[in-house]
Amino acid sequence: MSNNKRSTWRVIWDNEHCCDGFDSVSLAQAKQDVLDLLLEWMCQQSSEWESAEPNEDEAIDWDYMIYTCYAYVAKYNPDTDEYDEYWWPSDKDLERIGWVTKGEE
Repeated sequence: MSNNKRSTWRVIWDNEHCCDGFDSVSLAQAKQDVLDLLLEWMCQQSSEWESAEPNEDEAIDWDYMIYTCYAYVAKYNPDTDEYDEYWWPSDKDLERIGWVTKGEE
């Protein structure tokens, strides 16, 4: 049995090219970390736009990000020594921060 204490909360993220995670000090902080990470991805993506609104190609790239990238909170399970999915941002959370598609439906 390992003496290493694991963090209870972990943010797991996947941006299609890489999947990883990082510890968070509380559930509330982990939830905020998830939303902050999505906001950072949005800022990075939109910083490449030629204007305030995306053109058609930029909207396609944006929507691809929305469909393929994600983050959620996992909770450590000492019985299995693994992290289990615990919290995902709701549709309302995602809409509030702007994590929505830009292209034509």
